[in-house]
Amino acid sequence: MSKVLKKRLAELEARAGSTPEVKRVIILVSFVEPNGSCEADRAEAKGQVWHREPNETLEQFEDRVIAEMRKGGSFPKVVIFWPRKSDRLAE
Repeated sequence: MSKVLKKRLAELEARAGSTPEVKRVIILVSFVEPNGSCEADRAEAKGQVWHREPNETLEQFEDRVIAEMRKGGSFPKVVIFWPRKSDRLAE
């Protein structure tokens, strides 16, 4: 984005009364099997990759990824949680 656009956007946001906290959005995208299971073992966002640790629940994995994403600067962010590779996918 050009400097002029960034400046103009900042001016519009200031007038609208938006705060940086409002923009801290992280969108999680998960792929779900037809049976409803979603056992992601890997997540990716902006070139960064996370791998699920042994014995780590899906909820713990998502929480860890979100915590690390919040440390970054720009928002919104999209994280894709990829399912475990199964024999069915190899066909």
